[in-house]
Amino acid sequence: MKRSAKGREINWSALQQKHATERRVGNSNKNVRGDLLDPKTNKVVKTKEELAFVYNKKPQNAVKNVPISETGNLAANTAPKQSQPPTTPPSK
Repeated sequence: MKRSAKGREINWSALQQKHATERRVGNSNKNVRGDLLDPKTNKVVKTKEELAFVYNKKPQNAVKNVPISETGNLAANTAPKQSQPPTTPPSK
């Protein structure tokens, strides 16, 4: 229970359960429970549990495999390039 600015007690849990299937305000295409909704029909596409399962299934901070090169020399690929002096057009 929380108190409002006017001193009334508000039960947020009961309020959330009462409006669980209503669409959230904003552009997130979700309802109050967190289910993903179809933007046109407001029908549940994926439940909150399905979204959490897919998210947690992905590896977090995974190491990416990056090929070095055909020569296998990392130093050759990371060496800074020599800067060329600017060329001036021939004078007339």
